[in-house]
Amino acid sequence: MEFCEKHKVSMDWLLCGDLQGLRRMTQEAKATPPEMTETQRKEVTRLFLALSPKMQAVALATREAGEVRS
Repeated sequence: MEFCEKHKVSMDWLLCGDLQGLRRMTQEAKATPPEMTETQRKEVTRLFLALSPKMQAVALATREAGEVRS
């Protein structure tokens, strides 16, 4: 039970092969993206600012295109 809670694995799916448990598990994983920590946020900002203005524009355009596809 601790393993399932720690790794967010459905016990129904793990123990019985219940496909509804698998479906719930995958939907919940998609619904709650992990939060970025402040340290990660600062590192991303530092790396972004180290890019040339041209590459910053490319990075932003790529990010926006990814958001549209999601």
